[in-house]
Amino acid sequence: MRCLGAVMVLAVLLSAGWAGAGVRDNVKLTVVKAPHGKEEKGGESVRAEALVDRINTSEQLKAVALELLDHLKTTHPNCRSYTIVMSNDPRMMKIGNYLAVASFKEGKTVVTGGIPTYMDIRVMKASRIEVRKPDTLGMQVAYDVALLKKEAAKKGKPLTNDKAYDLVAKKHKLQVFQVKQMDRGITQYYKAFEGKPF
Repeated sequence: MRCLGAVMVLAVLLSAGWAGAGVRDNVKLTVVKAPHGKEEKGGESVRAEALVDRINTSEQLKAVALELLDHLKTTHPNCRSYTIVMSNDPRMMKIGNYLAVASFKEGKTVVTGGIPTYMDIRVMKASRIEVRKPDTLGMQVAYDVALLKKEAAKKGKPLTNDKAYDLVAKKHKLQVFQVKQMDRGITQYYKAFEGKPF
């Protein structure tokens, strides 16, 4: 398979007929890094992003991850490694809030991350860990905070969390403590099992 341009972007809407179970019919896979020209054995690596919808459990997430890895290995054969980062929202994807990371390297498949269950969230809250199940407002707030800090850093003027919270609070007409709770809670939800195989 030949790749055009410096970055290849391939959107694949996976139908229920391909993935089965009727759960994976809204999975969008985008290949953001792939080899140029002819792929040689042991050569380049492939990286992709997967936006998933109606995936409610870690078991469902892992099943999708494994099928997507197989799909990449079929469409981009003989590469050195394959990595897929998975999220349920494009804003969360952009700021690195992943539900899972799936990889295949040197013959070994690893899927890390997972979706916190109701009980997981209760346990974390009981341990005074701020966690918030993703919702429209919470995700937008977390995205806005991350984006402000990123843009400020690019300009060489780093922004503190408190300043970012204040600016986002004004934008959404919220109290600063509300923005802080949303940002921390949403981030914790996505980072709860980061790096942990499942």
